[in-house]
Amino acid sequence: MSQRVSVLAAALTNDESAVEAALLAEELLERQNDRNYWKPLRTELEAMLRGR
Repeated sequence: MSQRVSVLAAALTNDESAVEAALLAEELLERQNDRNYWKPLRTELEAMLRGR
């Protein structure tokens, strides 16, 4: 949530470069969270497919 606040705060100050930086940071964090979420599920699925 703090990433979202950073984006909004930058937008409210009309600081385009800060908005871009905050959005990029938010995107990278979301991508990492996605990788962390899917890694054990992918491992489980791969194990199931190898067990056929």
